[in-house]
Amino acid sequence: MDNQYYQRNNVPSQKDLETKNTTATVLCIISLFFFFGVPIIIGILFKVGILYFAWGTGNINLLGGPALFYLSTMIAFAFIIVTRIKYPSNRFAKIVMRIYIGIIILSILLVIALFASVFYQLRGF
Repeated sequence: MDNQYYQRNNVPSQKDLETKNTTATVLCIISLFFFFGVPIIIGILFKVGILYFAWGTGNINLLGGPALFYLSTMIAFAFIIVTRIKYPSNRFAKIVMRIYIGIIILSILLVIALFASVFYQLRGF
């Protein structure tokens, strides 16, 4: 009898599942913002001239440089990893994680193609 009582009361309610699903979705959206939104915003700020690199004068303003692109990407990865660990059954988190993995694979292939192209040009063919 105790075993049946435990099994019946251990099942999460629909409201708990919806709350967990909503939390996981919010974390995924935050991750997507850091992965796609922050680099776009930084690029727009560079284009407008608010953020700049002054290489010729010796003054380098590193605010918003490539470091922020990498930092925002790492924050996005951290958010999606936490989401996937905490809410493994969330479908949106699975899709976002697969998108990130695909982008990583494409980036690696592009770097390999870039190096192959450079070495091909250096050999003089």
